[in-house]
Amino acid sequence: MATPVELAWTTFGSGRPIVILHGLFGSKRNWRGIAQRLGEDYRVVTVDLRNHGESPHTPDMDYAAMAADIGGLLEHLELDDVDLIGHSMGGKAAMTYALSNGTRLGRAPQGSGKLRLRSTPRAFLRSMPRGASPTAASVWA
Repeated sequence: MATPVELAWTTFGSGRPIVILHGLFGSKRNWRGIAQRLGEDYRVVTVDLRNHGESPHTPDMDYAAMAADIGGLLEHLELDDVDLIGHSMGGKAAMTYALSNGTRLGRAPQGSGKLRLRSTPRAFLRSMPRGASPTAASVWA
């Protein structure tokens, strides 16, 4: 098993915590616009997963390692009752974390395949930057 790494992260706002995980070849910067808008009502943490952005680059790269990294970050930031948002690879990392040790999550991911939002779809789409595609949005875990 890979040794967890200290992930790079940025925080926006305050309130109930939301952690956003990017997809393959992405970074926390991809989520800046959405995080700023969500930060009006929530504490939003955008993360660079291992081997991406400002986080450490290591030879180990698998979902178990990323899940351990996420757990370490949540512990370091003392976040509980967290909602994870993950796009593509970030969604798989979030699901792996939830299945392996999701004790800090606000709710477990649902198996129905439906997108579950705390706000209305219209409010979610309004939070996206101009020109962004809703199909490139996120999975709310």
